[in-house]
Amino acid sequence: MSRNGRIEGQITAKGQYLGSPCDVSCNPELQHVFCDTVTGFCECEKFYPVRLGPTKGCAKPKRLGEQCFYRATCTFTDQHSTCTQVQHNAVCDCEEGYHRVALSRPNKKVFCAEGTPPTCCQLLLIETPPRVQPACVKYLGTE
Repeated sequence: MSRNGRIEGQITAKGQYLGSPCDVSCNPELQHVFCDTVTGFCECEKFYPVRLGPTKGCAKPKRLGEQCFYRATCTFTDQHSTCTQVQHNAVCDCEEGYHRVALSRPNKKVFCAEGTPPTCCQLLLIETPPRVQPACVKYLGTE
């Protein structure tokens, strides 16, 4: 759907879809969408920037490990994440071929990195500046 309110060549009714023109209000069935009177279009609310589609509306972005309902809410935060079924819930996790990496300083950040994870750790912790306390090192005795 383009900004001019067209879907596949059709002009949409005012306020019916995310991205369609509006005067005062938008379709109340659209999730977290409002009529931006400055632009004249149905837009996502401030804290719901993830565009789910013209007939769905908008949602909050989700971080790795958080519960999700839509893949787009995961990929908004990390392009290599997806919404994955885990037991009876769906959570954001790294897509196949990627694994979680955590940076602890200055602020904790978890993201998906390409490749396979280290064999002895599920979550690789990288600290800045690095400390000499690797969690995955096995100490071997001398013979």
